[in-house]
Amino acid sequence: MTERDIDRSDAIEVLEGYIDEVSRRPDADDLSPVDLKRDWASDL
Repeated sequence: MTERDIDRSDAIEVLEGYIDEVSRRPDADDLSPVDLKRDWASDL
């Protein structure tokens, strides 16, 4: 594996974790993609 492959797999793991976390939120059905992007960016 190259360093780029490792970075990509790390990023995928982070995003999968974020998706799991957001899907458990009580307001998950009401969130738009823009809301999700804003929330994700604020967590960085």
